[in-house]
Amino acid sequence: MGGSVFKQKAAWVETAAQSRPARLRCSQPFSPFGHAMTKRMLHEEWDMSIEQAIEAEAQAQAICMQTEDFKRAFEAFAAKRKPVFGGD
Repeated sequence: MGGSVFKQKAAWVETAAQSRPARLRCSQPFSPFGHAMTKRMLHEEWDMSIEQAIEAEAQAQAICMQTEDFKRAFEAFAAKRKPVFGGD
């Protein structure tokens, strides 16, 4: 999968995550961005070889790791507390 195609998909996922009401983004026990990315990747990977799917997952994870929700989750894990996601 080309980098530009994946960036377009990532932009779609980000738009989808941001379109949710703020109260839903913040009250969920998971990152809305990560959840949207997971759903998108599950849909997209049906038409990929295993090698392509592994590469796509690696790229998706790299994108998710750039979010503030990832930072909050990592810090919460290190502090042994429950994360509070902001949807960004």
